[in-house]
Amino acid sequence: METVTPGSEYVRIAKCFVAIGSLAAVAACSATSHERAVIPSSDSPPSASALTPIRPPEAIIFASNRSGNFDLYEEDLATGALQNLTHSSCDENNPEVSPDNSELVYYQECQGQPPQIAMLDLKNPAHPSHILNPNVADNYDPVFMQTPTGLKIIYKTDKDDGKGDIARMNLDGSDSHNLTPAMHDTEEWKPEPMPGDLTHLIITSGTGKNVQLYKLDIVTKTATPLIHGPQHDIVRGWYPAMNPDGKRLTFIAKAPGQPDGPDTLFTLNLQTDQLVQVTHPQSLPGDAGDPSWSRDGTKLFFVHDPSDGYQVKVKVGDTIKTVDGGQAGSKDLAPVEVQAAA
Repeated sequence: METVTPGSEYVRIAKCFVAIGSLAAVAACSATSHERAVIPSSDSPPSASALTPIRPPEAIIFASNRSGNFDLYEEDLATGALQNLTHSSCDENNPEVSPDNSELVYYQECQGQPPQIAMLDLKNPAHPSHILNPNVADNYDPVFMQTPTGLKIIYKTDKDDGKGDIARMNLDGSDSHNLTPAMHDTEEWKPEPMPGDLTHLIITSGTGKNVQLYKLDIVTKTATPLIHGPQHDIVRGWYPAMNPDGKRLTFIAKAPGQPDGPDTLFTLNLQTDQLVQVTHPQSLPGDAGDPSWSRDGTKLFFVHDPSDGYQVKVKVGDTIKTVDGGQAGSKDLAPVEVQAAA
């Protein structure tokens, strides 16, 4: 979610909006040019004995600045055991796990360098990560998507319009293509594949505070709005997360009549058009963001800002509990589930 505006304080979590937060930050964000250079994936990777490739039965990976800069951590949900996966002086954020749980993609931003898409082998996490399609543009929000031509990485890039487009590339970073060339007057970010659908995904698009969710056809490269009508009386919508059932879409929005209120989670049933508010400021004061569903569709992970930093939460049924309280003032962002590799 993004009041994270992601600007420098929030690690520019998506240069105008990639993870949590405040839409006001988007209006203030502007494209900048950078000298392109190869980005190191880590400073000094730990020895193989320092990290174990054995996945716990239930775990999440998330970004946290508890050590100073943003690193990626894995937490065993049963024991609470925590493991730093990246050990880098660069900032890493927005992790996404491959369908077979063997690879991790995320964006990495090193001081003085543009953010780039990186990949880490979860079977051998002690090995250095590598940068995909380096030195091309500012790249964010990577996600794996099964397409008619195989598994691809979908991501945000400012290469063509300087604002943000959705693009796809092969797993090795080759054959990059812009999927939103006609949306040159707006910024697009946070692509989210639709389970069981090889040709459509959900994206956020807009300018300033005027942002909304769209369904994008990656073949025709056309987008149609998802949130509309009086039954969708919410203010804006961003950071989509699809339930594995392919029906329920969870996202961040401002509640009706509260354009300056806290970031709130809503779930839209794409079949019935029913909209349900998931988090309520009365019972959970502060911003909520970065939603993601477990693989079995029973758990909704998200982050919450109680006023002194973001904490990872999980909602199961009607119960919300803290998964990781972090450290006072730290920001724990973008949680995603990871399972034992097949």
